[in-house]
Amino acid sequence: WIPTEPVVLECQLQVLKVQFWDNILITSHANGFLNVWDIDTAECIRTLKDHTAKVVAFQYDGVELVSGSYDSTIRRWNVADGSCLNVVAAHKGQITCLQFDRNILISGSTDTTIQVWQMDIELRNLKTLRGHKATVQSLRFERDVLVSAEWGWLFVWDLTTGFVIKALRDEQGGITCIDYNNIFMVTGGHAGALTMWDVSTGDYETLYGHTDDITHIQIEGPYAVTSSTDCTIRMWDLQNFKSLGVFNNSYPHECRTFQFIANRFVAVEDKSVKIWTK
Repeated sequence: WIPTEPVVLECQLQVLKVQFWDNILITSHANGFLNVWDIDTAECIRTLKDHTAKVVAFQYDGVELVSGSYDSTIRRWNVADGSCLNVVAAHKGQITCLQFDRNILISGSTDTTIQVWQMDIELRNLKTLRGHKATVQSLRFERDVLVSAEWGWLFVWDLTTGFVIKALRDEQGGITCIDYNNIFMVTGGHAGALTMWDVSTGDYETLYGHTDDITHIQIEGPYAVTSSTDCTIRMWDLQNFKSLGVFNNSYPHECRTFQFIANRFVAVEDKSVKIWTK
């Protein structure tokens, strides 16, 4: 799949998360900065500096950039000029995950709550979801169904009512990340366990291939791609429930986050971002 040498972006600090759209790429860092990169020139064209603590949660879709920080705030940004459009004190704890779709934004935190927001000109809080007893590690939603994870548990929520409709116990160990697309629900865990869930029954099957914690999952059609602190990215066939092998080996650097869209794959290796275009 990767036929060419990658373009490499070199950052001053470790990259905690990466996302791109077209030729614009965003990286987040432990000092709270978000850097905006031009993929074509491999240059950092702008730095967004308003957060005061690390940013591990943000989403960029080519139009909206929304970030959540360990400083407990959510910010919306104008990527073109670097200005902060909105800021809200969103949680009492550190923000660990967020996702938006159309005009709905959902955030999770170490304060154990999930907040649901309306994205108008300002961010307006719609409801608080309570049920987790520990840090909300990861979340994903599609339409009116939200899936969220804490250590050892998955909660499936009805966003219309705000109630948990299913609580699923993970016997494999702590859950670190989720992806969900109305067909497949897949979680990554400590010690490399990749688990595919049947939401209706609560049954699951677990695959092994990674030898250390899985840090990120992306589902694309009937396939999933995962990264791990074992320094590898692996691909999986979800329909036939089998490993398709190692996709990239970044040893000695851990690969904690990546993204692919269509013909472009972006992976983080410590302070470096590697970009392959097919």
